[in-house]
Amino acid sequence: MAPKTNMPTRRPYDVVFFLAAVSFACAPRKPIEVAPPPVAPTPLAAWPDVVGCWELRMGAWAPALMLGADERVITPPSRVLLDSAVGTRPYERRNLLLRPAPGATPSMHRYSWWNMGRADSIELRWTTGFSGVNMSLSHEGDTLRGLAETTWDFDRQVQHANVTMWRVRCDADAPVLAGDSLRRNVPFNPSMHVAERGSLRHYVDGRGVAREWWEVVRANDTLAIVARVESAAGSATPLVVTLRTDTTFIPNRLEVDGDEGATVTVLGPRTRIGTGSTARTVKTPAGFFLLSESPAVAPWGGLLRRWDRAKRPASFAIPGQSEVRITEVGRDSVLIGDRRIILERIEVTGAEWGRRTLWTDTTGGLIAALGGMSGTFALREGWEAAMPHLLASARRDALQRVRNAFEDVKPTRAERFAIVGATVLDGESDAALRNRVVLVEDGRIARIGPRAQVKVPKGVPVVQGRGLTVIPGVVADGWSVSDLGWGPGALARGIVAMRLAVHDTSALREMREALDRDGALAPRLLEPGDTVTARVLREGEPADFVVVEGALRTVPTSPSRVRWVSIGGRLYSAQALRKH
Repeated sequence: MAPKTNMPTRRPYDVVFFLAAVSFACAPRKPIEVAPPPVAPTPLAAWPDVVGCWELRMGAWAPALMLGADERVITPPSRVLLDSAVGTRPYERRNLLLRPAPGATPSMHRYSWWNMGRADSIELRWTTGFSGVNMSLSHEGDTLRGLAETTWDFDRQVQHANVTMWRVRCDADAPVLAGDSLRRNVPFNPSMHVAERGSLRHYVDGRGVAREWWEVVRANDTLAIVARVESAAGSATPLVVTLRTDTTFIPNRLEVDGDEGATVTVLGPRTRIGTGSTARTVKTPAGFFLLSESPAVAPWGGLLRRWDRAKRPASFAIPGQSEVRITEVGRDSVLIGDRRIILERIEVTGAEWGRRTLWTDTTGGLIAALGGMSGTFALREGWEAAMPHLLASARRDALQRVRNAFEDVKPTRAERFAIVGATVLDGESDAALRNRVVLVEDGRIARIGPRAQVKVPKGVPVVQGRGLTVIPGVVADGWSVSDLGWGPGALARGIVAMRLAVHDTSALREMREALDRDGALAPRLLEPGDTVTARVLREGEPADFVVVEGALRTVPTSPSRVRWVSIGGRLYSAQALRKH
């Protein structure tokens, strides 16, 4: 047994050891410098086009975590400079410098650098000294594309996000994107952080015509959805749309840069539309949302988030405008890389909005949007492989809808009828032709002439045209496949023909053949090369025309007071069309 006299002599050493351990644990933490991997001897030889300034856009982090203020730790600058100079500070030694581009807002990171990864990629690093974000990007033409990963110095789930970068000018006057516009539109404070961000390309006829960058900025009890749309040609002024909401996506203000009339502010029971002396005030409807007629699609993503939070109501009222109706129509399975992803397909319709098809992922994030009377197809960057499948799905929906309408809405007259005593604006004569007869036989216009000269054959149904005007109707340009599915509503507005913005001419041919074969209640589809800008009423032509109330003197570009619509010699009540 050890002698008891040894115990007291060990206690001073125990106390000293304990005090040292406490001092070490409570001392300020310092970054532990780890030797970085060596840079390839000649990194620029393999990547001669990488050095310079780049726009940086990230998709949403997955899995989605509520990080609060820590969101800034994994938020790099929106525009960066890949420099050819070698760093000298901790972590950056023997690596190439990575800095915010001139004019860009710096991030909170203490260190940042880049170097060569595999033979076909580069690695980017941002760190506070403890936590940060890493990226591995591959070179694809004028684009850097790859994956970001979070790193933490404590036990927290790792997140991943898609990354896309595009080359830009390296001067301070270079165009800024949503992240920098955000700081002009939303007073930024330390409680704010970027909860989501992403980018989309807008396509018309298969060509990229614009890019849209968007961010969702979260504060304590507010959200701001900021979207910036830039023309691919670079000629037009970028459009910035800001939608402010609470944390459940109930909106309170909508702003469109450069358009004061589009500013909408919710003031409790009343809503102000516009600013200054031209502003008007309307009653705030129950179950409302705020939308603008602009190319930006990010606010529609906010609408879907609001719709989901409100347990998916059938519609939302738009202050000062018509409502929008929202319907889940199906699901699409798409293959992105080696991942099979299920997207929900949702349709939004309205008298002033046309028909829009939206696709969301399982988290409610907007992936693609088609339609809206503009013919554009907006698709999130990195999802290009899904484009053919999504467009084919939208075509099937549209064809099925107009076929159903053809079965459900019965014409008042068909193939053979006469409108007697109406005023006719044939689209060719300068003067209005009064007290005319329009005789339709076999779906075509057989005669147009004065009532005293045109004899209506015995047994032909007659529509009294007194107080009515027959006009050629309107041609709609650049509509999308989704808008075709709004066929009855388009006819009710006097639209008798439309030119679709399609991504594949063979798809248009198949749609035309299907409509002719199976029947459909929709405007006629024009060929892309058809230069017709207005319809005319001629004998021998298909009986496509509109009958409106009142004695008009000119052909209106957007007919109002539509009473009847004839398409291919089938005469429909506009009231019946509006109900479908």
